[in-house]
Amino acid sequence: MQRLVIASQVLTKKSVFIFDEPSSGLDYQQMLKVAELLKTLKEQGKIILLISHDEELLEKTADYFLTLN
Repeated sequence: MQRLVIASQVLTKKSVFIFDEPSSGLDYQQMLKVAELLKTLKEQGKIILLISHDEELLEKTADYFLTLN
């Protein structure tokens, strides 16, 4: 479901996106696909606020990230 929601966002004209745990419940291969979709948004110049516990997803997609303890 997360992939479908993110993929649908690629087609919108919005400039800012907020995703809360987009890789939650996904296996590794699905997480990689989500990362690719997020990269597509980034390449289109979109601003993405991503909330996640998945450090690998953050490393694959984020220019900057903030860690809260």
